[in-house]
Amino acid sequence: MNKKKQTRKDDQTIVADTPVRASDALGQELVVGNDEVPSLGIITPQITPQQAREAWRAYQELCQAILTPNDFVKVNGKDFKKKSAWRKLSTAFNLSTEIVKEERTDYEDYFVVRITARTTAPNGRFMDGTGSCASNERSFSHKEHDVRSTAETRSKNRSIADMIGGGEVSFEEVIGTEEKKIEKCVHNHEQLPQQQVKVEGNNKGRMYLKCPACTFFRWEDAL
Repeated sequence: MNKKKQTRKDDQTIVADTPVRASDALGQELVVGNDEVPSLGIITPQITPQQAREAWRAYQELCQAILTPNDFVKVNGKDFKKKSAWRKLSTAFNLSTEIVKEERTDYEDYFVVRITARTTAPNGRFMDGTGSCASNERSFSHKEHDVRSTAETRSKNRSIADMIGGGEVSFEEVIGTEEKKIEKCVHNHEQLPQQQVKVEGNNKGRMYLKCPACTFFRWEDAL
């Protein structure tokens, strides 16, 4: 007859027919077995506070090591990570991202694309993120492509951020309707040299202004 061994921790009693050594959520050793283990009915941390602190410190150090100023855009005095930043972090964490859902809704004067991306970690844990983009958010050079691409980028950024970055908002999520809030560029946009579209297409010959340092773009004949 197996001798049952039991140990008590706080309000929990753990009984084991075949003792197996394991650690609880706080890293303290327990003896568990095949018998049902009473639960407090609440979700508890799976790592110690020290381990959580170290993991977050490692994430911050990784950002400092591999991200450059080109991976950020400043909006209202705050730096937001761009697509390039989230892709670097995704590679560093060995994450994989795929599109699991895509839909388009057409309205009278515009359309909206919604995409859901799923990011999966090596341990099997996954996180879904949804991003959408409307064709009337701003002036798109290649509307069909750019709207879908923006929605895809937003969804992937969101799923990666929720997986590893504490749910940070990416730059691509704030640009658009809030584009005017971007910090004032060092260039005087009114003094930028005019450029002309030379490629074949509906816009060939049109004059425009484009800033090399920010997202400013304007057709001259749109004034």
